[in-house]
Amino acid sequence: MDQEAFGLLGDPPISDGMRDLYRAPTYTASIDAAHALVAKVFPNWWITAGLCSLTGHASIGPDYNGPAGERLKREFPVEKFDGGFDADLAPGDGRHRTCYAILSCILQALIVREEQRAGEEKEVAS
Repeated sequence: MDQEAFGLLGDPPISDGMRDLYRAPTYTASIDAAHALVAKVFPNWWITAGLCSLTGHASIGPDYNGPAGERLKREFPVEKFDGGFDADLAPGDGRHRTCYAILSCILQALIVREEQRAGEEKEVAS
């Protein structure tokens, strides 16, 4: 199993010498790293995120009004992506909760994008 896969396993009971093999990705604990992941996976998307006493919350979506607006409209049709993607997660572990909300939004968007691509492939095959 590679080091990235080990990071997904959490914190097993191991010696300190091996602990670095099991570190979780930084975007699960750093809001800046989670924001950077959105920018990497979905360039030119907007993001809002925060933490209050009720939830860790986040929203992401294509920035159709920005300089890449025309490209985003082609890649991410307004009818499927305009509302963006939102997550509100119950509090429990501080900034981690906001990071998890951002990751949830990324996952939601990836699922819709894959469904869109599958639909396009099906149309081409017909």
